[in-house]
Amino acid sequence: MSKEEEKSKDETVQVCKEILASIGMGRKWSENQSYSDVFESLEAVMSNLAFLVGPLTDAEVEFNKLVIFYHEEKDMSVAGATAKAKTEPQYVWYKKLKHTYELGHEHVMAIKKFSDKLQDEWQRTQ
Repeated sequence: MSKEEEKSKDETVQVCKEILASIGMGRKWSENQSYSDVFESLEAVMSNLAFLVGPLTDAEVEFNKLVIFYHEEKDMSVAGATAKAKTEPQYVWYKKLKHTYELGHEHVMAIKKFSDKLQDEWQRTQ
């Protein structure tokens, strides 16, 4: 792995950590006295998800290249090539990015769905 690729991967790992940290803070929203905190959290997640699209797509392409390699070069069936490719580190990286992205997306959807309830909960606790 080149220095540039390693730096890019480190940056991607940091972004994933930020997304997961923002999701972890979600339980405090009913305690927030300011909607700006919720908005800032949402803004951070959305921004990080936008960044994650590139590395996620790159990881998916790398996984698909492995499937094609095993299918064409090693003369494996598509199912066999896919199963073999799923044992490689590229697939693990792809799945971690994909799951982080999906969690972030679900987090945004939950905020959207329950945004009116956040205000009710905050007023109830006052």
